[in-house]
Amino acid sequence: MFDRVAHRIQSRVGWPVALVAAVTILAFAIATAVVAQRSDESLTIGTSSSVAPSGGMTGDLVAPEERMKAGSPAAAPAPNQSASGTDGGSGTATPALDAGRDVIRTGSVDIEVRSVTDSFEQVRTIATGAGGYVADSMFVGSGDEHSARLTLRVPADRFGEVVTQLRGLATEVRSISSNSRDVTGETSDLEATLRNLRAVEAQYSTLLGRAGSISDILQVQERLNQVRLQIDRTEARRTLIQSQTEMSTLTVALFPEGTGVVNGTGPRAAAIEAWEASLETLENIATAAIVVAVYSWWIVPLIVAGFVVVRRRSGRRPTVEAPPTT
Repeated sequence: MFDRVAHRIQSRVGWPVALVAAVTILAFAIATAVVAQRSDESLTIGTSSSVAPSGGMTGDLVAPEERMKAGSPAAAPAPNQSASGTDGGSGTATPALDAGRDVIRTGSVDIEVRSVTDSFEQVRTIATGAGGYVADSMFVGSGDEHSARLTLRVPADRFGEVVTQLRGLATEVRSISSNSRDVTGETSDLEATLRNLRAVEAQYSTLLGRAGSISDILQVQERLNQVRLQIDRTEARRTLIQSQTEMSTLTVALFPEGTGVVNGTGPRAAAIEAWEASLETLENIATAAIVVAVYSWWIVPLIVAGFVVVRRRSGRRPTVEAPPTT
């Protein structure tokens, strides 16, 4: 008897339930894919703080330019120099090694201090005292957990001195790194390009004075404007490199004392790692649940429709009672 009743119920509600289950599984799979895609996008880090556009010139070259190309000197590119470290050293090259060369130097200093607010002003004082300035700054967080980040521009010849003074503010040094890029070859190439372009400009100016027809004047004037535009771009690039070689960029991060990452393999480190992993898992689950709930709003009408169909079918079919057993 129970088998017949179960079979009857299954035949009435089986396909609506299967439909709703299939739709739910499909929605959950789509939402999971969306969450995974967003997680991959959030993990993608693409930061680039160095400016290294091409130093070459573009554009069609006209007759005077073609003649000047044959006599243009070729500047051999110089290899880059870099020095980085996290051992608390300044990581800077000896000034004598950079004599006669154009070097762009950048670096970062991450330190823990007793008071972020007081150290913030001290860092500003150090930068201005060295002949530099604070290009950018910000505070993050509130209360005792806030931190600060500053971007300093300091003279290149006082880079190591500034790093040493910043170390004196720290109760603990998290990391210090520096990087040097030799742009002597690029600077030489820009200088040669400017010389050639100015020579071409002079030739076009001469041709403009000799042009007899309006069409010739317009054509020469257009070419002259193109050359002058290239000169302006090359000079702007040279000025940018000159400012970067004269003033180094140093990023300073200030953290409250005792907020460093706990390292080790003991029970405490394992417990902290497990706790952080559990929070991350809960966050992923909550995110997936929210995405499913928002994305699957259209499932509710299907469930209601399936329920109505089941109720109607169950109301139309008469109930068949099993024969009495003896």
